[in-house]
Amino acid sequence: MVAWRLVDGWPLSWMLCDEVGLGKTIEAGLALRALRMSGYVERALIAVPASIAAQWQREMADKCLLPFARALGGARPRHRLLLPREHERAAASLFGPDLLIVSTGLMTRRERQPELKGADGWNLVLLDEAHCARRSNPTAAPDRPARWTRLYRIARDVLRPKADALWLATATPMQLEPIEAIDLATLARRLGPFALEPRVALAYYGLLAKLRAGAEPEPLEWRFLARAARHVLRFDAAAGGFVERAAMRGRAGAALRRWLDASEAASAAPAPSLRKAALRLLFAVAPLSRAMMRHDRGLLRRYHRQGRLAAPLPTRKVHVPAIGLTDAEREVYELFAPYCRTLAEQVRAHSRQRIAVGFMLSFFGLRFASSYKAIHDTLVRRRDKVVAALEGRPPQSPGEAARWTEHDWDEREREDHDWEGRAHDEADTPDDALLTAGLRGRSRVDLAWEVEQLTALLGRLAPLAQLRSPKVRALLKALRARRGADGRLRQAVVFTRFYDTLVDLQGWIEHDEPSARLGVFSGPRCSWMDKTGAWHPASREEVKRRFVRGDIDLLLCTDAAAEGLNLQSADLLVNVDLPWNPMKLEQRIGRIDRIGQRHRTIHVINLAYPGTVEEEVYVRLLRRIRGAAGTVGTQPLVVLPIDPADLRRLSIGELTPERLEAMVRERLRLARERAESMSPTAAELHALYRELGDEMAATRLPITLAQVFETLAGSATLKALGSERIESPHGGGAAGSRSARLRALPAHRLARAP
Repeated sequence: MVAWRLVDGWPLSWMLCDEVGLGKTIEAGLALRALRMSGYVERALIAVPASIAAQWQREMADKCLLPFARALGGARPRHRLLLPREHERAAASLFGPDLLIVSTGLMTRRERQPELKGADGWNLVLLDEAHCARRSNPTAAPDRPARWTRLYRIARDVLRPKADALWLATATPMQLEPIEAIDLATLARRLGPFALEPRVALAYYGLLAKLRAGAEPEPLEWRFLARAARHVLRFDAAAGGFVERAAMRGRAGAALRRWLDASEAASAAPAPSLRKAALRLLFAVAPLSRAMMRHDRGLLRRYHRQGRLAAPLPTRKVHVPAIGLTDAEREVYELFAPYCRTLAEQVRAHSRQRIAVGFMLSFFGLRFASSYKAIHDTLVRRRDKVVAALEGRPPQSPGEAARWTEHDWDEREREDHDWEGRAHDEADTPDDALLTAGLRGRSRVDLAWEVEQLTALLGRLAPLAQLRSPKVRALLKALRARRGADGRLRQAVVFTRFYDTLVDLQGWIEHDEPSARLGVFSGPRCSWMDKTGAWHPASREEVKRRFVRGDIDLLLCTDAAAEGLNLQSADLLVNVDLPWNPMKLEQRIGRIDRIGQRHRTIHVINLAYPGTVEEEVYVRLLRRIRGAAGTVGTQPLVVLPIDPADLRRLSIGELTPERLEAMVRERLRLARERAESMSPTAAELHALYRELGDEMAATRLPITLAQVFETLAGSATLKALGSERIESPHGGGAAGSRSARLRALPAHRLARAP
């Protein structure tokens, strides 16, 4: 149905936002093939992250028979092709091929911009993982100017003007704030009047939130909502026609029309009996709904029950084991408090230093919660920086932070933890801008004090770093339950934010599970272990291939693996630590929770310490998931609706797992009821799509497949080139049980066909 809407509405631009793992690549490929064969699309550009460019090319070739060229890096333009045979070829221009896949990293390089701007236009540009095209300060105050990522600027200023249509594919259009999804819809040019001022679009969603909470909008607010609905129904044929079918059928639809027509009157509110239908309508005509197609697992499960989807979708179960810090571990954690207070006091007079130190200290808390090795190694590097400053040696690489003005730091403060991108440690060492924070302008006495404090902290941390942390113990317990008679483990995936935590986990698992075969998938390193225990460096594709084939039991990942990696053979995913961003967490889980999953139930274990900075992470995840549900529709379950007090009570035994499960079930039930009142249910969408399918089936086509075949079979040109009609016992055409097929032409002869 998505492919049909893409083709039927051509050349409209769309946001393709189905949940992770539900087949956005195939949907886009089917539509693109139909448009290509119909002559609407001659030139198409697909821009994707480098890690999945080869995967996109393979799927376009294998599943859609589309001969895309893939741009390769290097000084001279080169492309790899899979059809009609696999080979590489040089080219005059990187962007010359009519069907081109290019990595977003290669496309956005500064040295490539003249060539990109000078390239011929495209009928279609598809940007996958489009959430990477965003503003870098989404949480800044509304009156602050947006600071766009390079990818967004290029999509807005170069790609969009060169494209007849733009398709933006992402399962997570909202990363941190609703404005990010609005920004993507602005690229699609489908917002109507809301495009003139995005803050008005946010105000619309604010009124929807007010309605969901049971509050009563003012008459002026009701009129604003009704006008927005009328505008879609009257002036947006693509969105309005779909809304008519989805939200305005039957008697409720007639009542909604009467309300819209009379909404300019003094009493602008709909009747109480119409409130539920009105809320659903207002969500259906909301700014994002005009440009966004989004489907969840409920619809596909309905298709599966009716036999229209062969592979079942798994049920997702999220677990939060009761773990906590021991008394000795909490004593060390609490030693950070006086260090943090005094350091903040020393730099209080310098706002630039104060904000940087705040980022750094929060980062330290996250690394302590991740692993003792992570925080130990980080504090060692911090002490080295402080000693260098005390001795008058400048930092080896002062980093970007050294060039920031006070205005830049003020902006960072307003961005509400945008520093996470800097602290997201995929490298062997964290960002130098964090570790050198608060060193400039301080006295020698202050610096000597910090060296002393860090040395004391390291002295207490060193013994802990040699022990299994509560998280390591919880992970090893979960793995032991999956051990087979031969010592190998049922396949699982483990995610962490930090590479040195990954190394720590690897060491403990190798020690406690010597027969398990491990793999590593991260930014700095990809490798796999053979049956003798020897490690082998490998490409990402090889590690993925070996895991799916069963050569690897446990795959240890950083978030480099969270996009485009399909690991349907595993039924367990463990999050050793939690990112601030709920969409990053969903990207992780989507590696195993996707179409083609071999298990009926998948399990997700989230490990978090009560009473630490991770508790705040959990709270923020819940808040942002609820915010995303209000903007882009029902969100999948990535964390359980558990309050900080629940985590504490669980860790100390005041709350049993059974009681917590009952509380969570009730909260999920209420959330599901609220979500169903805001948008079409899976049953309603299924009924709508069935109706549309019946209409399509009843439409008389200008030509049938049988006529196409007969035309090809009777072609004198193809016969002259050696094509043959071969009778086959398979199929079953109109003439009886036998059918026919055409023998394929050799590629070199087909290329000469007129």
